Amino acid sequence: VTLLKRILYVGQLMEGGTCLQRMSALRELGHHVKGIDVCPPVVLKAQHKLFYRVRQKLFRMGVNYFDPKDFAGTNPAILDNFQNEKWDILWLDKGLTVEPATLMRVKTLQPACAVVGYSPDDMAGRHNQSTFFLRGLKLYDIYFTTKSYGVKELLALGCKQVEFVGNAFDPLTHRPLNLTANEKQQLGGAVGFIGDWEPERAGSLYFLAKQGIKVRVWGTNWKRCRYRHPNLILEYKPLWGIDYG
Repeated sequence: VTLLKRILYVGQLMEGGTCLQRMSALRELGHHVKGIDVCPPVVLKAQHKLFYRVRQKLFRMGVNYFDPKDFAGTNPAILDNFQNEKWDILWLDKGLTVEPATLMRVKTLQPACAVVGYSPDDMAGRHNQSTFFLRGLKLYDIYFTTKSYGVKELLALGCKQVEFVGNAFDPLTHRPLNLTANEKQQLGGAVGFIGDWEPERAGSLYFLAKQGIKVRVWGTNWKRCRYRHPNLILEYKPLWGIDYG
């Protein structure tokens, strides 16, 4: 028998994103789930400002002086919910802007509530971290990672318990579809890759291209890719929702 839980779910809840799909899956299991979106339109606008981008680049280079800006008001929203409602689980989907002080206050207000972390990304990579994330890991009760190597990495970063979980799919999005000829032309290819630019990813896709395999790439930040090849087709835009599926 599954014991239903009250879950405060914190993450990037944009339509078509996998974070929203995970929250919906918890609701479909019968849990009471309330969402806090860390990435509303005001955040997307702020993240494009030069000062913010410079801060992020400096952090990726190893400068730890810059804490992330909580443009969405995530921390006060979490505390407001914990002061007014009872929760069994605080679910942090990546949780880069959640302050350690907020997690400490949560544990004071509701000691029985489990702080749960989840990310499909490699959280040992500097580009996936923040100062709040690194300082707050010791306050998580458990962290779920889809990277098998991520277990040791997160334990080494201070998390007390880490569990490996396999990748999953959303049956409402990731399902067989009958495509039109136009859709096949827009999205088809020998190999497709959807994801943000990372140096290692770019290198792997460039290797495939050099072997004669045509690769179409969707995602953000691919203007930073230094590789060029006729078989490496960079679309310079992400795919969401049904196009992603």
